[in-house]
Amino acid sequence: MRGNEEVKHEPNEEYEDLLRVLDNLARITEKRDLDITMHVTFLKGKGIVESDGKGKGKGPT
Repeated sequence: MRGNEEVKHEPNEEYEDLLRVLDNLARITEKRDLDITMHVTFLKGKGIVESDGKGKGKGPT
């Protein structure tokens, strides 16, 4: 993919859940006059990483 080309994907429940979370965060920032900074990395084909709750994962499962 180059530049701002549109990504084609099949809608699924996980994708819709992520959109809801991001929409909710946007609403919170507007209502509470907050700044929220996020860094999100999506790795294709690496498996699921279990979080330890401290921002570190245990590795792909």
